[in-house]
Amino acid sequence: AMSLFTKLSTKALHHSRLSPLSISHRSFVPISNFEKDVEVPYKKLVDNLQIVRKKLNKPLTLAEKVVYSHLDDPESVSSVKRGDSYLKLRPDRVAMQDATAQMAVLQFISSGLPKTQVPSTIHCDHLIRAFEGSEKDLAVANSENKEVYDFLSSAGKKYGIG
Repeated sequence: AMSLFTKLSTKALHHSRLSPLSISHRSFVPISNFEKDVEVPYKKLVDNLQIVRKKLNKPLTLAEKVVYSHLDDPESVSSVKRGDSYLKLRPDRVAMQDATAQMAVLQFISSGLPKTQVPSTIHCDHLIRAFEGSEKDLAVANSENKEVYDFLSSAGKKYGIG
């Protein structure tokens, strides 16, 4: 079965061959319900993937397609050594979970930037232990992790993180 990314890439690539402007004339697709004004950069992703495919000239896994389509410089893909190279990526958005978002947000705060450079969200669900049922477990998590949730909430509001 063909992956969603492959279907979208193939469809966009097919349309781009018919007309270079056809992708830019497609209807607006928001990147998420949290960032309704930010468009999914399909054309950029497909363009990057075309460069990567030409450079590597081999079949790519889904993971490679996703990662390589987000390379800052897809022309440099030939020098990537699995397990050794540091990749310079341009993510479309960043989704964090509560257990690790604390450190990520603290590191972001230390950067001195006023707002994230890409749409970002924090999802609070990893600090909830499944023990006595959803209602009781959520109440316990809200109590035990109040300080964490309050910090993530206030930092998210201050720095534009949903």
